[in-house]
Amino acid sequence: MSSVKRHIEEEESKRQVAVGLLLEVGILENCERHEEIVFQSGAGDIEDAYKLANTKWADHSGIFTDRREMTDLILAESENGDYANDGCEICREQRTKD
Repeated sequence: MSSVKRHIEEEESKRQVAVGLLLEVGILENCERHEEIVFQSGAGDIEDAYKLANTKWADHSGIFTDRREMTDLILAESENGDYANDGCEICREQRTKD
């Protein structure tokens, strides 16, 4: 495996951890019908995500350089425009068609 591909996979793993923590504290939410769709829930607090991350540090310390890297990525993902919707676009389109 090339070092570039390995780096990309490592960064994706970090991102998945950050998104998972944001989902767990309720900042992000999965659609009930389309699990792959993630969006802002309008609830939760970034401080709760930081606290949870610190609690689970031992589970994730192998992929992050330090806690700061993890909390910085949590903040970046919480502000990621990919999750800016306030619901599932697929469900919204289906309701509009009906």
